[in-house]
Amino acid sequence: MSGARIRPLGPFGPGAPGRTLLVLDHATGMQVAGKRLTPPADTPLERIRQEALALGGGHPSINPVFEVVADGGAVWVLSQAVPGRSLRAEVHRRGALGPAAAASIGLPVLAALTYAHERGIVHGNLHPGNVLLAADGRAWVTDFGIPSLAAETFGRLPGFTAPDAPSPAADLWSLGAVLYTAAMGTPPFVHATPAATAEAVREGIALEPADPFTALLRDLLAPDPARRPHPATILTVLQNTAGAPTHDVPTRAISDLPTDPVITSPGRPGARRVRLQSLVPGLAGAAVLGAAAALLVPADVLPRREPQEAVTTELAVGPFATLPGNACDLVPADLVSELVPEARTNPPSGVQNTRMCGWYSDYQVRDNARGRLSINLERDESEREAKRGFAYDRRLDARLVDEIRDVTGLGHEAFTFTRVTRSATREYRVGYRVRLSNVVITVEYGRSVGIDPDGSIAQGAERVTRAVIDGLRRHAE
Repeated sequence: MSGARIRPLGPFGPGAPGRTLLVLDHATGMQVAGKRLTPPADTPLERIRQEALALGGGHPSINPVFEVVADGGAVWVLSQAVPGRSLRAEVHRRGALGPAAAASIGLPVLAALTYAHERGIVHGNLHPGNVLLAADGRAWVTDFGIPSLAAETFGRLPGFTAPDAPSPAADLWSLGAVLYTAAMGTPPFVHATPAATAEAVREGIALEPADPFTALLRDLLAPDPARRPHPATILTVLQNTAGAPTHDVPTRAISDLPTDPVITSPGRPGARRVRLQSLVPGLAGAAVLGAAAALLVPADVLPRREPQEAVTTELAVGPFATLPGNACDLVPADLVSELVPEARTNPPSGVQNTRMCGWYSDYQVRDNARGRLSINLERDESEREAKRGFAYDRRLDARLVDEIRDVTGLGHEAFTFTRVTRSATREYRVGYRVRLSNVVITVEYGRSVGIDPDGSIAQGAERVTRAVIDGLRRHAE
């Protein structure tokens, strides 16, 4: 339980960094981003505060910590709640952003790292979840490591942590992994276990550069820190790439690309080389436009081809200029009570959130009766963007869930999926993902039963989905 000052309100947002929550700071009355940490008993709070506040607010691309408080037996690190989404969430929704967009994001990230390094501060935990894309178009770097809490704040994500100790050079390696992920739509190192990922990181990545941007990725991801380029070199390449023509730049995820010809990489077992067009036309020097660059992509990142999606009837609704003021109001209270006994709401009652709402049964409800329900709304600026995001979600979910199938009669396009959590308490969940014009709706409903013999979980998920669609239609009227 939290103490009197900090009140958790729910997840900070899609792709939020680490364990960051949206919290209410009762001392100021503000909703802020808060990360709950557990320091060693012998670490003074003042030392943690000094280290966390060391960067101050002196750089426009750094989301600084403005307070560290001891509350409810824990330490909360508080920073501004930046409206927008993380780069991780953006890549999840869009797939590959392409080199020009990746470079545009990389420029403020590089500037933030350089500012910190000049002051003797390293990030130590840079990954796409810690790069925030604000609603006003700016990119922010957040979640800098705290030296006295290194075990909790440094090198937390395999595949984005350099093989060497935290340092400015290690931060630049992580920048390379972030740039690769943004440009290609997949991390540079994806393996079944953290140990296998760490081994691949130590071996490095096999890239045959056809342009300066690809060469930059290769050099940044070098296992040897001495081979990584100077920040001035990185700056020049990113500036040139960000200003390069983008009409021929691949903008789809790696999983969309044709896999022929494919050869087994001698450097990393179980991986494939995928030939694709030169990443940045116009920057390849003497190379001919369209010259191939070899990218090492793990085999399990390339999904099997999916059957063509069912064509659904277009509906006369949308596009939506806004979302309803409170997502929780889209589902009738009596339906929530029926599906989720003794329901508690996340965010709590009285706190409005336009994009998400969740309900879960009180812990006193017996295991096989407990329910969990969530809805999430993603609004894109255009229907075209929503279609792309929906298609990417469909491909990704096909690899992550137990069963998936397309459905008709719900929105402009839709699919349903099931998943069974295999933890101590098995939970059977049914979800729907629906595109209604430029809004993508995700509904998940589950109970702690492990199976759905009478179909009631599937029926409940569909009823909630239809209720959300009806609510959005009324909002559009």
